[in-house]
Amino acid sequence: MTNASLLCPGAFLSPLAIEEAVTRALAEDLGRAGDITSAVTVPQSATARAVMVTRKAGTLAGLPLAAATFRRLDPAVEILAQTCDGDSVPAGTALMTLSGSARAIL
Repeated sequence: MTNASLLCPGAFLSPLAIEEAVTRALAEDLGRAGDITSAVTVPQSATARAVMVTRKAGTLAGLPLAAATFRRLDPAVEILAQTCDGDSVPAGTALMTLSGSARAIL
């Protein structure tokens, strides 16, 4: 899946704005040391599958940012977006399915 396919028609943020936001967020979250907990507790070869699901009804925002974050952590992570930013979604809606490196997904 290309980055363009993660952006639904009428995407609200440019690819450059998304990449800059991901860079800032990961620098704040991981710092220089990276994810120490995952590095110590999750084998490097471990794989996982996760589904992001809404807890409450609402209007979706940030899916391209989430996808770009996972892609930055591991370009091999498979991402399937089931909705687009701006969609109204009921509680319990699957937004995105991720498959790949457990360290990147966690």
